[in-house]
Amino acid sequence: MAKKNIRIRASAIILFVVAILYSCGSDVTEQSTEVLSGSDEPAEIEAYDISNGSLTRALAMELKSFSVSVYNMKRDLLYVDRVLMTKNPVSQQFTGESWSMLNTEMKAICVSPNMDVVTSIMFDKVNNSFVYEVPTTEQTMIKIGANMSFTKKSVNNKLPINFVNSLALLTVRARNELELKDKDGNILPVTIYVKSCTLCNMGSQGKFTYTGNVTGTWELIDGAYANYPQVLKSATELSKTKFINICDSTFAMIPQSPETHAWTPAGTDEAPTTDAISVANANHKAYIVLECAMTAEIDNQTVYVWGSETTFKPVYFPYRAAYCPRAWNAINKQGIYNLKIIDGDALDAEGRPIKPEERENENNSFVNAEFITVSPSKDNGEDDVDDWPDAIVEDITL
Repeated sequence: MAKKNIRIRASAIILFVVAILYSCGSDVTEQSTEVLSGSDEPAEIEAYDISNGSLTRALAMELKSFSVSVYNMKRDLLYVDRVLMTKNPVSQQFTGESWSMLNTEMKAICVSPNMDVVTSIMFDKVNNSFVYEVPTTEQTMIKIGANMSFTKKSVNNKLPINFVNSLALLTVRARNELELKDKDGNILPVTIYVKSCTLCNMGSQGKFTYTGNVTGTWELIDGAYANYPQVLKSATELSKTKFINICDSTFAMIPQSPETHAWTPAGTDEAPTTDAISVANANHKAYIVLECAMTAEIDNQTVYVWGSETTFKPVYFPYRAAYCPRAWNAINKQGIYNLKIIDGDALDAEGRPIKPEERENENNSFVNAEFITVSPSKDNGEDDVDDWPDAIVEDITL
């Protein structure tokens, strides 16, 4: 009897489990196909960087890793969540945790270096987006890639993903166009040294929405602004003949048009106090500030007319669209800002043109001295940076 009772209990358990599975219907059967079993073939990902920005100076931009999330379009659910893929330096292939493709329509969304750097990924059948805030230091490039519609059969189990830079890059350059007129009307050359450059009141946080495999748009988040400084290892002496880079690195920024909220001081001695930097900051007005020291040769002596050998004083500049011939208001773009240090644009904290700091010497050369603007020795307005082409799938053969 004991043996029979055991058999009855075992049979009852089997029937009970079958009944539960049957009551779940087709959903359980369909869901079970989404789990990698020993007989499933692991998916492969072939990743390519087509953003043309891997050699940008002093900024980590090489595609070495990315996270991929896969969306089951038929079931309206997330199928693979944030699988990290890393590049093998020997084989140059990307590998990560195994997952299997389905023979139903899927969508893959990727972020490099990984999805942990962004706030959230929101999935639905139409809109895929994440929120990101650009750090003020130690910047890197956030690359994006997607495959908006595929099946295991359509890609032969090898998922192609192209990547482009989702942020824009901005290189800041400057040229010295200042000279000094002393009390006697003598025109004296001025030498300018730059120790730091800061982009002020730039949009710092945005929501990125994928619109295609290598396309997307940013929407700046209201009220999110930050200052982005770069302090040079050693001061850079500006040229009078050409624009030169004044930073050790480029700025990686959320694409934007700072001229739409630029600081607009009157730029005269009579400028009202409402044009001061304190008011610009309160209203999130965009401008650029350089920490500078300036010298002139007076009576065969090198004299500091702004700052000192150890002190670099701020000089403020309104952000002007005319000085940025290559816009950086879209992804995968590289802008360049040609900053002219000229009288009327180089301003103090009150929004007025800077004046030479008075220094006592035996001839009182600094009494009523003033900065004046001169034409550059050579008018070189070339920006020297190629704009990145719009990335399209045809840029690479898969």
